[in-house]
Amino acid sequence: MNQYPGVFREDNGIMFCNFCDLLIEWRSKSTVDGYCLSKSHIKKKQTYENDARRQGQVTISAFESKKEVIEDLIEAFSLANIPLEKINNLVPFFKKYLKEGGAIPKAPTIRRIHLPRVFNNHLSLLQNFFKQKPVAIIIDETTDDCSRSVIKTLFAFHQHTKLVSVDFWNVLIIQQ
Repeated sequence: MNQYPGVFREDNGIMFCNFCDLLIEWRSKSTVDGYCLSKSHIKKKQTYENDARRQGQVTISAFESKKEVIEDLIEAFSLANIPLEKINNLVPFFKKYLKEGGAIPKAPTIRRIHLPRVFNNHLSLLQNFFKQKPVAIIIDETTDDCSRSVIKTLFAFHQHTKLVSVDFWNVLIIQQ
Protein backbone atom coordinates (compact mmCIF):
# COMPACT_ATOMS: atom_id res chain seq x y z
CA MET A 1 0.00 0.00 0.00
CA ASN A 2 2.91 2.35 0.72
CA GLN A 3 4.33 1.77 -2.79
CA TYR A 4 1.02 2.67 -4.41
CA PRO A 5 -0.41 5.58 -2.38
CA GLY A 6 -4.08 6.32 -3.07
CA VAL A 7 -4.56 3.12 -5.07
CA PHE A 8 -5.46 0.75 -2.24
CA ARG A 9 -7.36 0.85 1.03
CA GLU A 10 -7.33 -1.57 3.95
CA ASP A 11 -10.45 -2.86 5.67
CA ASN A 12 -10.04 -5.40 8.51
CA GLY A 13 -6.80 -6.79 7.07
CA ILE A 14 -8.18 -7.00 3.54
CA MET A 15 -6.74 -4.85 0.77
CA PHE A 16 -9.11 -3.30 -1.80
CA CYS A 17 -8.45 -1.34 -4.98
CA ASN A 18 -9.95 2.16 -4.76
CA PHE A 19 -10.65 2.26 -8.49
CA CYS A 20 -11.98 -1.25 -9.15
CA ASP A 21 -13.48 -2.08 -5.73
CA LEU A 22 -11.85 -5.50 -5.87
CA LEU A 23 -10.20 -7.57 -3.18
CA ILE A 24 -6.45 -7.77 -3.85
CA GLU A 25 -4.23 -10.59 -2.62
CA TRP A 26 -1.45 -8.65 -0.91
CA ARG A 27 0.79 -11.35 0.54
CA SER A 28 3.07 -11.42 -2.50
CA LYS A 29 4.46 -8.22 -4.01
CA SER A 30 4.48 -9.68 -7.53
CA THR A 31 0.70 -10.22 -7.36
CA VAL A 32 0.11 -6.59 -6.38
CA ASP A 33 2.54 -5.33 -9.07
CA GLY A 34 0.89 -7.53 -11.70
CA TYR A 35 -2.54 -6.27 -10.72
CA CYS A 36 -1.43 -2.62 -10.95
CA LEU A 37 -0.08 -3.25 -14.47
CA SER A 38 -3.20 -5.10 -15.67
CA LYS A 39 -5.19 -3.54 -18.51
CA SER A 40 -8.50 -3.66 -16.64
CA HIS A 41 -7.06 -1.83 -13.61
CA ILE A 42 -5.36 0.83 -15.76
CA LYS A 43 -8.59 1.39 -17.72
CA LYS A 44 -10.72 1.72 -14.56
CA LYS A 45 -8.15 4.04 -12.99
CA GLN A 46 -8.18 6.30 -16.07
CA THR A 47 -11.98 6.33 -16.15
CA TYR A 48 -12.07 7.22 -12.46
CA GLU A 49 -9.55 10.04 -12.89
CA ASN A 50 -11.36 11.43 -15.96
CA ASP A 51 -14.67 11.43 -14.10
CA ALA A 52 -13.05 13.18 -11.14
CA ARG A 53 -11.67 15.89 -13.45
CA ARG A 54 -15.02 16.36 -15.19
CA GLN A 55 -16.87 16.90 -11.95
CA GLY A 56 -16.92 20.60 -11.33
CA GLN A 57 -18.97 22.88 -9.23
CA VAL A 58 -22.58 21.79 -8.84
CA THR A 59 -25.01 24.10 -10.61
CA ILE A 60 -28.26 25.22 -9.08
CA SER A 61 -30.29 23.17 -11.56
CA ALA A 62 -28.26 20.04 -10.72
CA PHE A 63 -28.76 20.72 -7.01
CA GLU A 64 -32.52 21.15 -7.53
CA SER A 65 -32.62 17.90 -9.53
CA LYS A 66 -30.89 16.01 -6.70
CA LYS A 67 -33.24 17.53 -4.13
CA GLU A 68 -36.22 16.46 -6.25
CA VAL A 69 -34.90 12.88 -6.47
CA ILE A 70 -34.55 12.69 -2.69
CA GLU A 71 -37.98 14.18 -2.04
CA ASP A 72 -39.63 11.86 -4.58
CA LEU A 73 -37.89 8.91 -2.92
CA ILE A 74 -39.21 9.97 0.50
CA GLU A 75 -42.75 10.23 -0.88
CA ALA A 76 -42.48 6.81 -2.57
CA PHE A 77 -41.22 5.17 0.64
CA SER A 78 -44.00 6.87 2.63
CA LEU A 79 -46.75 5.78 0.23
CA ALA A 80 -45.42 2.21 0.25
CA ASN A 81 -45.15 2.30 4.05
CA ILE A 82 -41.42 1.48 3.92
CA PRO A 83 -39.30 2.78 6.82
CA LEU A 84 -36.71 5.36 5.72
CA GLU A 85 -34.05 3.29 7.49
CA LYS A 86 -34.21 0.85 4.54
CA ILE A 87 -32.59 3.51 2.35
CA ASN A 88 -29.24 2.79 4.04
CA ASN A 89 -29.26 -0.70 2.51
CA LEU A 90 -30.23 0.63 -0.93
CA VAL A 91 -27.65 3.44 -1.25
CA PRO A 92 -25.03 1.22 -2.99
CA PHE A 93 -27.68 0.08 -5.47
CA PHE A 94 -28.77 3.67 -6.13
CA LYS A 95 -25.19 4.80 -6.70
CA LYS A 96 -24.53 1.99 -9.13
CA TYR A 97 -27.70 2.05 -11.23
CA LEU A 98 -29.26 5.52 -10.98
CA LYS A 99 -27.99 8.70 -12.61
CA GLU A 100 -28.73 10.75 -9.48
CA GLY A 101 -28.06 7.83 -7.12
CA GLY A 102 -24.98 9.44 -5.61
CA ALA A 103 -27.15 12.30 -4.39
CA ILE A 104 -29.17 10.10 -2.07
CA PRO A 105 -27.91 10.40 1.51
CA LYS A 106 -28.37 7.96 4.36
CA ALA A 107 -31.54 7.87 6.49
CA PRO A 108 -30.42 10.19 9.36
CA THR A 109 -29.59 12.98 6.89
CA ILE A 110 -32.87 12.45 5.06
CA ARG A 111 -34.80 12.64 8.34
CA ARG A 112 -32.98 15.75 9.52
CA ILE A 113 -32.86 17.79 6.29
CA HIS A 114 -35.33 16.55 3.70
CA LEU A 115 -38.23 14.95 5.58
CA PRO A 116 -39.43 18.18 7.27
CA ARG A 117 -39.66 19.90 3.88
CA VAL A 118 -41.60 16.98 2.34
CA PHE A 119 -43.91 16.88 5.37
CA ASN A 120 -44.57 20.63 5.22
CA ASN A 121 -45.34 20.42 1.49
CA HIS A 122 -47.74 17.53 2.09
CA LEU A 123 -49.37 19.35 5.00
CA SER A 124 -49.92 22.51 2.96
CA LEU A 125 -51.47 20.45 0.12
CA LEU A 126 -53.89 18.85 2.58
CA GLN A 127 -54.73 22.21 4.14
CA ASN A 128 -55.42 23.71 0.73
CA PHE A 129 -57.57 20.71 -0.23
CA PHE A 130 -59.70 20.84 2.93
CA LYS A 131 -59.77 24.63 3.23
CA GLN A 132 -63.33 25.93 3.49
CA LYS A 133 -64.75 22.42 3.08
CA PRO A 134 -66.86 20.61 5.65
CA VAL A 135 -65.05 17.54 6.95
CA ALA A 136 -66.50 15.13 9.46
CA ILE A 137 -64.09 13.37 11.78
CA ILE A 138 -65.51 10.09 12.99
CA ILE A 139 -63.95 8.22 15.90
CA ASP A 140 -65.23 4.74 16.71
CA GLU A 141 -64.26 2.44 19.55
CA THR A 142 -64.63 -1.28 19.19
CA THR A 143 -62.84 -4.50 20.10
CA ASP A 144 -60.92 -6.83 17.83
CA ASP A 145 -61.09 -10.63 17.81
CA CYS A 146 -58.65 -10.75 20.75
CA SER A 147 -60.85 -8.43 22.86
CA ARG A 148 -58.38 -5.56 22.61
CA SER A 149 -59.72 -2.02 22.48
CA VAL A 150 -59.42 -0.50 19.04
CA ILE A 151 -59.94 3.15 18.11
CA LYS A 152 -60.62 3.88 14.43
CA THR A 153 -60.46 7.41 13.05
CA LEU A 154 -62.18 8.24 9.78
CA PHE A 155 -62.49 11.41 7.70
CA ALA A 156 -65.71 11.92 5.75
CA PHE A 157 -65.85 14.49 2.96
CA HIS A 158 -68.97 14.60 0.78
CA GLN A 159 -69.54 10.94 -0.03
CA HIS A 160 -65.94 9.85 0.44
CA THR A 161 -64.91 8.25 3.72
CA LYS A 162 -61.24 7.52 4.41
CA LEU A 163 -59.81 5.46 7.25
CA VAL A 164 -57.09 7.61 8.79
CA SER A 165 -55.81 5.45 11.62
CA VAL A 166 -56.36 2.31 13.64
CA ASP A 167 -54.95 2.48 17.14
CA PHE A 168 -54.84 -0.40 19.60
CA TRP A 169 -55.22 0.62 23.20
CA ASN A 170 -53.37 -1.49 25.69
CA VAL A 171 -55.47 -0.94 28.73
CA LEU A 172 -54.03 -2.29 31.95
CA ILE A 173 -56.61 -2.89 34.64
CA ILE A 174 -55.19 -3.04 38.14
CA GLN A 175 -57.38 -4.60 40.77
CA GLN A 176 -57.04 -3.35 44.28
